[in-house]
Amino acid sequence: PYPSDLGPAIYQVTAVFDGTSTSFEEVKEDLELTKKSEYARKLIDGMIEDLDDLLASGATIEELALDTEMELRKTSFNLDNDTLGIESSNEFKIEANKISEDDYPTLLNTPKGSILAMRLDSVTPPNLQTLETVKSDVVRDWKKAETIKQLKLVADNLSQQIKNGTNFSTLGLVVNDTKDILRSGSIEGLPQSIIPKLFKIKLGEVSQDESEKSVFIAKLYSITDFDETAAENKKWIEYLSSQRDAQLAQDYLESFIVAVQDLEGVSIDQKSLNAVQASIGSSQ
Repeated sequence: PYPSDLGPAIYQVTAVFDGTSTSFEEVKEDLELTKKSEYARKLIDGMIEDLDDLLASGATIEELALDTEMELRKTSFNLDNDTLGIESSNEFKIEANKISEDDYPTLLNTPKGSILAMRLDSVTPPNLQTLETVKSDVVRDWKKAETIKQLKLVADNLSQQIKNGTNFSTLGLVVNDTKDILRSGSIEGLPQSIIPKLFKIKLGEVSQDESEKSVFIAKLYSITDFDETAAENKKWIEYLSSQRDAQLAQDYLESFIVAVQDLEGVSIDQKSLNAVQASIGSSQ
């Protein structure tokens, strides 16, 4: 027995692997890169407070690039773009997807240690491209859509036979007989979207789903009732109940705030407020 944070634990050694040594020359480049990355992160972290203060005081991103080490770049963005660098981060994509021309630039951090502030200058409306420009894409997408369309016609016929009692194997289909599937679970080889459909149909009913290249047919053979008395399920009930209560409390508060704002005619620029709060917090 050996003490741990969760109480005494019993360990059993089942194998011992010989130790290995790596020479300094072999890891020198990796160590240098790690050290430089750590140093860069420290430099960036040291800039955050001053940058927040500048943005909160009304500085433009052009002034930020002129007075600090920040770089000014312009980019055309949509969710289908193949982006590189900081534009490929989820933080950039999320902010760029929701930003409006009236939003105030605020500082964002990425998991790799980069920081950015963005402004939306204009929105380019959708335009109709010529067939010559998109012909290859159109042909490819049409083939995909037509293939799935034909496969669904075949699947409809097979589904009807299965409803009438024909076995999957008799129809020459690849069979995946899976049991004990949870709502949050998955089935190897099948799209995740088929799971919710299985929980909406009745015993003996058949459901379909498709991926880019295949159509799947599923039949529900049995349903295991939820056992509220099981120890593991009790924990889930307690957890979900607490989550529900917390969410309800938050919803009530937000509804009350919105009602007061509507009643008094108050409008709050949340981004500007966040910037000011960040500046006050960092100055303290």
